[in-house]
Amino acid sequence: MSKSARIISIFIISCLAIAKASTRYDYCVLGAGPGGLQISYFMHKANRNYIIFERNSIAGSSFTKFPRHRYLISANKRFTGTKNIEFNWRHDWNSLISHNESLVMTRYSELYFPHADDLVRYFVDYANELKLNIRYNTRISRISSIQDPMNQNKKVFEFRDANGNTYHCNASIIGTGNAAANIPKDAIGIEHTVGYESVSTDPKDFKGQNVLILGTGNSAFEIAKVISSSTNYIHITGRSELRQSWSTHYVGDVRGVNRQHLDGSQLKSLDGITYGDINRFVIVKGKNNKLQIYLKNVTNNQVLGPVEENSPFRKEYDHIIRCLGFTHDESIYDASAHPISGEGKLRKYPKIHPNFESVNVPNMFFVGAIAHSLDFRRSSGGFIHGFRYSAIVAHHMMEWKYHGIPWPSKTISTNGMLPNLLKRINQASGLYQMFSILTDVILIDDSGNHKYLEDIPIRAIPNLKKLTGVPATRRMLIMAFEYGKGFAGPRTDTLGPDRVNAEWQIAHKCNFIHPKIYYYDHPLTGKFKLVATYYYGTLPTPKKIHHVVEDFLTEWDSMQDHVIPLKKYLQTVMAEDLTHYYYYSCLKVNPIDIIIQI
Repeated sequence: MSKSARIISIFIISCLAIAKASTRYDYCVLGAGPGGLQISYFMHKANRNYIIFERNSIAGSSFTKFPRHRYLISANKRFTGTKNIEFNWRHDWNSLISHNESLVMTRYSELYFPHADDLVRYFVDYANELKLNIRYNTRISRISSIQDPMNQNKKVFEFRDANGNTYHCNASIIGTGNAAANIPKDAIGIEHTVGYESVSTDPKDFKGQNVLILGTGNSAFEIAKVISSSTNYIHITGRSELRQSWSTHYVGDVRGVNRQHLDGSQLKSLDGITYGDINRFVIVKGKNNKLQIYLKNVTNNQVLGPVEENSPFRKEYDHIIRCLGFTHDESIYDASAHPISGEGKLRKYPKIHPNFESVNVPNMFFVGAIAHSLDFRRSSGGFIHGFRYSAIVAHHMMEWKYHGIPWPSKTISTNGMLPNLLKRINQASGLYQMFSILTDVILIDDSGNHKYLEDIPIRAIPNLKKLTGVPATRRMLIMAFEYGKGFAGPRTDTLGPDRVNAEWQIAHKCNFIHPKIYYYDHPLTGKFKLVATYYYGTLPTPKKIHHVVEDFLTEWDSMQDHVIPLKKYLQTVMAEDLTHYYYYSCLKVNPIDIIIQI
């Protein structure tokens, strides 16, 4: 064999070896949990070249362990009185979206709060029936950004598994959720605690014992509920105010199903809730392995000694349980592909753009609960019934960025505005579940042929063309579901007699969720200057605004209260010479009456 032939032969053998050891995809998805499954469904439907890496042998494997007491706190609303699929999604908090209308969680359990094992069965069937491309039992140990072996002018991601196999992809999508337990690094004696992720849930293990639980979230109250039948007493403590979901309307706050401990505390049993700065605690193991709380100086970490004699923490504990939540597991990232985290309360999430892309690692995206930073404590994006719609958004934006396919839209006439808005108001699930975050946008064209875009994130509107491929017009209508400005809060009486407003003439005083239609006569660009009297997430001050009065049944179909006022509003913004009726715009700095006559 000639020298040149040997070189060619060696080259071919080397290429074959590389091809065997490394596989290439357009998209690598990490995690076959609900976030990874949902985004992968949309890519699968679009015939994209993707793969999901799942470290365990089944989809949704985290739910084989969590929640620890094995029952979900997400609603499994099986009946709504209608067969309209889109409407039913408004009240189904566990299902993922697909074209298969029978592939929903409501068919897997009759319980309102299902057993977690039923959710796992559902995820397994979802993955199998939709034939998603999942590589099971593959633990990715390192994600790096490297020069593309096939094109030195660009970079790709390299996923390396525990067996040394490598996989290359143009874009990485992280759907692992917040998988690392939040353990305070500077807490002295924290090693004497046991975490929510590993604590026993067998009440017999706590028979006749004293328990302190660190944290005031759902996991703390869940554990207290499970073991309370055996303990002497349980104390729950945290440094922040106890937030209950019925008051804040944030589903991540303490839910009614977990409030058993509150009854015991308020009705003066031995159980209790108190506030304490965990950062000041020192956990000391004393005689007979009993645990005591000492205090420290947070400035220099100097131990000051036991708590005061009248302190709620003056007694010894047999167990101290950490229920401090979870954070982003950053151990898998190489320095070349390490996403930075948010600041303050968003530290547990990676910092991302409105298109779910890392702010410092191009082409790295986050989906599922780990992308909740974009609507943290403002909407439902940290939970299945919210982030299934965030996955739609992320998919559409990636379709535009990588494949040149603009955001789906339809053309409507001016006369078509009212029926299209009414249909979406009464059926759309994404707007309803991701209130204050997702919107419908009507791009008004002077020709009378307007574009209607569904489920556009508020944050994307200033850069509409860049993120969606659809150029903004000079005028636009934006519709979103929102709560009233005084509806939610830790001490707000959301069940009081003044909560409900059913009069369309003063719809701007509505407290409960209701549609709002904003009209702008100029393009929305740059950063929004939010109205100071409204909570974060609302749109900037419009030219005109219309509140569709709230409805107890969430059926906005009354001709007098819903349809006619909306019709007159549309006539006003589309043709200023029409007859007007009086309507107060609550976003105006100085109250202005907008005149329309029914």
